Amino acid sequence: MNVAVYMLQKVIFVVVMRNDETELRTLYLKEKLARMQGKSSTQSGDSEATSSDPYSNMVCLNILNNMEDVSNEVYMKAIKAFKDLDFRMSFVMMPEIRRGPILELL
Repeated sequence: MNVAVYMLQKVIFVVVMRNDETELRTLYLKEKLARMQGKSSTQSGDSEATSSDPYSNMVCLNILNNMEDVSNEVYMKAIKAFKDLDFRMSFVMMPEIRRGPILELL
């Protein structure tokens, strides 16, 4: 493989990861601001589940952020997986000891 092509693929991968991370951080900050103002994001017009949803993206993200030794690559794959309600439910309900290995399989 040409070195230039390889480097370009790496740059594209990093840009995609940063876009996903920025999107999730924005969502997190909107939710946090809404909670500080005493209302949920659904009341402010977003379609994201509120913090009263035990399987929301925010709940999963909080669990993920409190896990140790999660690489950036696994972190970004988890964020993408959190778009699936079934995965979020499984992730929240599974024992802590299983979460890391499951994320490594994504």
